[in-house]
Formats: sequence, structure tokens, C-alpha cells
Amino acid sequence: MPLQRCSAGQGRPGWRWGDSGRCYDYPAGDETASLAAKKMAIRQGLTLGKLEKSLKALEGLENLELCALLLPENDPRRGWAPVHPWLATVEKRRPFQGMHIETLGERRYHHPDGAVAYVVRTEKVRLPQAPASEAVELRSAYTSEGTYIGSPRMARFLCMERGIAPELNSPEHVVCSVGLSRDGRWYGWSHRAIQGFKAGDMLFEENFPGADESTPFRLHGRKVITTDADARQAAVNFASYVS
Repeated sequence: MPLQRCSAGQGRPGWRWGDSGRCYDYPAGDETASLAAKKMAIRQGLTLGKLEKSLKALEGLENLELCALLLPENDPRRGWAPVHPWLATVEKRRPFQGMHIETLGERRYHHPDGAVAYVVRTEKVRLPQAPASEAVELRSAYTSEGTYIGSPRMARFLCMERGIAPELNSPEHVVCSVGLSRDGRWYGWSHRAIQGFKAGDMLFEENFPGADESTPFRLHGRKVITTDADARQAAVNFASYVS
């Protein structure tokens, strides 16, 4: 995905589109300013018209997030987030009643020992005022408990190739972004990156004295991980950093 983090003058964090786009910086820790900078970077790389024309063809949480960010404030599609996790955006949940969601079928995928790794559902989604012909058919992956993971490809990578049991970062989230792997590491991820943490690594911090671009993420911190809870917190911190 072209949207990426960057650093501006005096080490201020920012967002830009691609490797050479302008870096829109914001004060560290200011989430409102971060969102505004992200929107400016997105607008630099894409136009609203392009996104709206390809709305039905969008595939991937990050693309739907971009679309929601760029839609006008009064566009009802900005309210999709609370209704279906596939359409989650960076905005806070807001009520939006009447979304039509129909599960067409599901398939369970198992580990070699027989345990359920993840479930893929085929779902048809449309706005209440939209005709049936405009319904969007989605294939989405969930945990066996029904928590949203992402696309089937993402679920296969996380659960089968990495041996991770995905879970929510925190109760208020709607998309899994951390999980314990069968190799004993806690992983944190987004569509941009993934990193595992275990005892002996450092509890991840986005910024800390002495770090530079060559510092490995597993050593990006000041406190040594000594417990399972520390490793999970490092994964949570990393997932938030790359989200």
C-alpha cells in the first residue's frame, strides 16, 4: 500500500503517499492531527472520483478505509464501520441502521492436528436504500469464535503459515491485529508489517533514545521482555504503530 509513515523536520512524525510524496507531519501523539495528515497524504495519491468508481471492486480493509476517509461527511457509506468489520474505518463507530448482510456460506480450515485455524464466510452486503443489484459479495475470514481477521489470504498467512491464533488488540477493536504463535512468540501486525516478540526481546516503543532506522523492531525499546504479558504488550504496541 502506498500510504506510509515518514519523518519531517526535527523528527516530527508524518504520513506520505509513496516513497517520494510530500511528508505531511503532525505533533507526536496527536491522533486528530495524525488523521488529518493521513487524509492529506491519501488525497495526494488518489482522487475521490477514482475511489468512488471502483468502490464495488475494492478488496482489502486498507482500501475501504481510504474510501471512507475521502467520502464527503454526509455520505452514508462513512457509517458502514459499525455494521460490518470488513468495512471498518479509522473513525469511531457510529450508529447506522438497516445494513443488509446475508451469509451465503462458510468453510472451516484446520491445522494438521484438527484444530480450527480460521473460517471463511461468503457474505453479501448492501446499504438499505440500495437495490439488490448493488450488493457487494465479500469473502471474509474469521476466527472460530467469529472475530474478524481479514481477507482469506491474510488468514492463511497468519494462521497456517505463521501458526498464529489471531485475537483483538483490545475489546473496542473490530479487527484482529495480535496473536500468539505456535512458536511461542506474540505477533503484532497490520496490512503494512508483522513482527514477533518473545522473552529476551525488547518491549516495543515507537520512539526511544538511541533508535535509528537500522534498529530491529524486536529491539526497539528500553525494557527487556520477561513475561508472556510483556510479549503481548510489545505486539499490541507494534500493531498500533503500523496500523
